[in-house]
Amino acid sequence: MELKQAKGNTWYLADWQLTPLYMTDRTHCILIDTGDLTQREEIIELLKSKNITPVGILGTHVHTDHSPNHAFFKELYHIPLALSLNEAAICSGKTMLKAYYFMLTEGQILEFDDYSNMLVKTDRIILPEEDSISFCGAEFKIIKTPGHSPGHISIVTPDGVLCIGDALFSSDYLADSKLPYFFSLKTAIETMNHLKTADYPCYLLAHRGVCSSIQTLADENIKEINIWADRVKAVLDTPLSVGDSIAAVCKETCLLSSRVFKSTLYERNIRPYIDYLTDCGKLETFAKDGVTFYRPAG
Repeated sequence: MELKQAKGNTWYLADWQLTPLYMTDRTHCILIDTGDLTQREEIIELLKSKNITPVGILGTHVHTDHSPNHAFFKELYHIPLALSLNEAAICSGKTMLKAYYFMLTEGQILEFDDYSNMLVKTDRIILPEEDSISFCGAEFKIIKTPGHSPGHISIVTPDGVLCIGDALFSSDYLADSKLPYFFSLKTAIETMNHLKTADYPCYLLAHRGVCSSIQTLADENIKEINIWADRVKAVLDTPLSVGDSIAAVCKETCLLSSRVFKSTLYERNIRPYIDYLTDCGKLETFAKDGVTFYRPAG
């Protein structure tokens, strides 16, 4: 992990994913997301080695790779956390987190460290009507970018750096990914089209990019979503139940695991593609013996 400068006082922790931060002075910063559990100690040690102390956390969204250190860092550094209204609700308790991660039981939410560490109280809730926030002595613009998660936001630092979180993925990430996750593919595409109008000197993507323009990348993300959706549709060429549909897609995309932690993630990743194809009229549903089935439309 390295500390690299994006522009002005906006820096980022460069690792297998990027974690932005904004320096409020020479020795203090606001973290924009906090990485995943495997990065916790390395983030602490790197900041300590640079004599940097966090004074706040601004979150783009709450997922296991960007937010399970929120509560720990809040307690370690005695600092506030700011999240959008929807994201704050998701991580406010085990029942709400289970509602979002529908494929898990409440017991599994507490059993799996990646999820239990996501539970946190938000100190500053960013309301839907807010397009800016004054936080820990700095002014940030807020852009609503839902789709990857319900209340995902992108954050513009005072240097004009747009921290996109997971609203867009880099070309390298797209090439490596088997089936990237979006809570709502339709909403994600709408957000990507909206982001094509953004005009900032620098963009930070959590997975994994630093770039000076995103218009072409947004088109690439939209294209890839539809390629993956069509691939899922091709697998569902005969009537299948939800469970059988997920199993067929897992086999086709080589998402194979004997670990419940992984299999539940695969289910979560696949369901939005089935929903998207259904809403687009490419799949249709019917019920038989109390079970919902999917089949090609028409």
